[in-house]
Amino acid sequence: MQTKQHSKGRWIHYDTRNAFIAQIPPNAYELLTTDSANSWGYVVFDTDIVIPIAYADMGLAPIAVRCDERLYVGIDEILVGYNLVSRSPLFRHKMPTVFQEFVRFDANQMIVRDEIGFIGLSYDGIELWNFCSGIVFDYTIDESKISGENFLKEDFEFIIPAKKI
Repeated sequence: MQTKQHSKGRWIHYDTRNAFIAQIPPNAYELLTTDSANSWGYVVFDTDIVIPIAYADMGLAPIAVRCDERLYVGIDEILVGYNLVSRSPLFRHKMPTVFQEFVRFDANQMIVRDEIGFIGLSYDGIELWNFCSGIVFDYTIDESKISGENFLKEDFEFIIPAKKI
């Protein structure tokens, strides 16, 4: 079980599309675009890992983590996985609501959070399980469960499945 992400990329925002396009390095990955894109920038890990992103600004900047030979980017209602060796996308997963954070990387799955709950995904982007708790206010996670409180002050607790349900 790993609860700490290996490496977070640095987000660089541009005020205009033209400024963004002018600054994209020639070695950048293919442009990642979400629906209704109105904001631009890119995630930088190293000089050779640059992912340009056009997205709908919903108040949250893109979040990217490097995990071994893979890179994961969450923005708006999508989560995208990339192979760092081939520089190719592995999957594009549509989230139920707006992506919030990477919670944990385990041996067989990653756990992510959107506005209303938690999702377990395989490293190939297959949804293994999801739990809706309402808008998450606070939570804790341990080896086997996620518990917390939603904005209505209702408690929740979920056992983390070890396989697809």
